[in-house]
Amino acid sequence: MNWFGDFPERRRSIGGKLANFIFCKNEHLTLLTASFLEELLADAGFVNIVACLVARETRSPNYFKDCLALEEDSDYECPHTIVMEALKP
Repeated sequence: MNWFGDFPERRRSIGGKLANFIFCKNEHLTLLTASFLEELLADAGFVNIVACLVARETRSPNYFKDCLALEEDSDYECPHTIVMEALKP
C-alpha cells in the first residue's frame, strides 16, 4: 500500500488510497470500493460494517427484502453494485 502517497488526503484503505491518487481530492468522480466505503463509514462513526452480496444477503431482511428483490445484479464475482450495511451507535 506504499505505492500511493498521502497527497492530497491521507487514506488508510487501498481503495481510498487509489481513489486519492486517481481522483485528486474528489475533483473528479469518486471510485467507490468496499474498502473505501468501509473507511468512510468508520470515519463517520458507523460500526459493524459489512459488505453484503448484492440481491442475496442482508442482516436486516425486514428492512431490505423489498429492495433486494428489485436488484438485478447476478455477477457476484464482479458486481455492479456494492451493498454496505452498518450501525450508527
